[in-house]
Amino acid sequence: MRWVIVAMVMAAVAPAFGQQETDEIQELDVEQAGKFAQQGSGLSIDKPTTLSLETAEILATHKGGMFLSGVATLTPEVARALAKHDGNLILNGLTTLSPEVAEALAALESFLWLDGLTTLSPEAARAMATKKDGVSLAGLTTLSPEVAKALAEQKGTLTLGLTTLTPDVAEMLEAHESLLFLADLTTITPELAKALAKHRGDLYLDRLETLPPGVAEALASHAGVLSFRGLTTLSVDSAKALAAHEGVLALGGLTTLSDEAAEALAKHKVGLLFRGPMALTVANAEALAKSEGWLSFHSLTRLSPEVAGALAKHEGDLEIRDLLTLSPEVAGALAKHRGCLTLSGLMTLSPEEADRDGFRIDGLPTLSPEVGAELAKHKGGLNLDQNFTTLSDGAAEALAKIEGPLALDGLRSLTPDAARALAKHDGPLALNSLSTITDEAAEALAKHEGELFLEGLTEISPEAAATLRSNPKVVLPERFR
Repeated sequence: MRWVIVAMVMAAVAPAFGQQETDEIQELDVEQAGKFAQQGSGLSIDKPTTLSLETAEILATHKGGMFLSGVATLTPEVARALAKHDGNLILNGLTTLSPEVAEALAALESFLWLDGLTTLSPEAARAMATKKDGVSLAGLTTLSPEVAKALAEQKGTLTLGLTTLTPDVAEMLEAHESLLFLADLTTITPELAKALAKHRGDLYLDRLETLPPGVAEALASHAGVLSFRGLTTLSVDSAKALAAHEGVLALGGLTTLSDEAAEALAKHKVGLLFRGPMALTVANAEALAKSEGWLSFHSLTRLSPEVAGALAKHEGDLEIRDLLTLSPEVAGALAKHRGCLTLSGLMTLSPEEADRDGFRIDGLPTLSPEVGAELAKHKGGLNLDQNFTTLSDGAAEALAKIEGPLALDGLRSLTPDAARALAKHDGPLALNSLSTITDEAAEALAKHEGELFLEGLTEISPEAAATLRSNPKVVLPERFR
């Protein structure tokens, strides 16, 4: 399931360079660049700044995203240096892009933002098209056929800020095989929809405010993911048209859905994703449960037993994301679901609520031995996500009894007793967030008879490494192999 739009969160950013009250262009010196490069979080330079080749090379060693919107000009040499950066790069201060600079930046192996560009030459577009990862050109409001044809060769996510788009230009984008995000397109005609439907990758039209039946019918022939995050309503006729779509269908902004529209969407055979805070009625749930594909509901924070019971009749995979609480009544209703059930956002779980098969639980930070004992009854394995960071010895002993794969990729530490307990687990075991373990824990884990994934280790003793290497089923980072 690939519907997620590439995004970057610049959290805990240190004070930006040049924040004193001046608009004069400043040159970043070597000492300042070195301090920035050593930051453990996002790097931000938002005041007018120039970079020398030396400072660019230093900044490129930074581990994490770089927000360099204060940089308005780049030489090809400086661009080549920045392109060696192992992380996302935001250069929204650039207002022009020469073919030489575009070619240099195209070597960046992470996502690149160039949202300050309002025009792009065909030569620069052809140079940028060699980039293998995503690029955002959200400042481009119009596009010529020649530029569109060049950008269509780009291999990663392509974000365009087009406010208008003609069918002939849309046809030039047909060859693009990755995600196409048209960030500012609010209306389209049936003719334009027919052209866009030929696009070979996923298509995100998240700013569309309305979806007439003729447009929906044309877009339904698109083969990849179709995303409409801006729609707040969906007519029955449009729903009937979209049901013929043979890829994942994501509807983001719906607040309500008529029973007739829900009945129509239920004929969709691949997967339905509802992202918005939709008020889901029992009739809606009963209708959607008839869908042959998977169902996913995001932002569904509360669920009544009646709606839960209706959804439980769905025979495919079912995901309910952002559910904050789970009453015994709702848990009992969902327990009747026979497919794979994913509940995301839960912070607590009682033994009664845990007593069902086929669980994936996201958001749970820890669990008691009693809950672990209930989870151990499941036959299809268990995946506890990155929020699950602590594991008691008793809970480890209980979880080790699970039949099937066990993924505990949120754990940051592991006691020797917990390691000894988990080593008894009969099946694949993933502990990929452990950065270090003691020699005693390594000795215990080396006795695990199934595949054991420890790919997040960064610091262990030579003795621990040798012990783990003695088991050929233990997967280690390359430096410890």
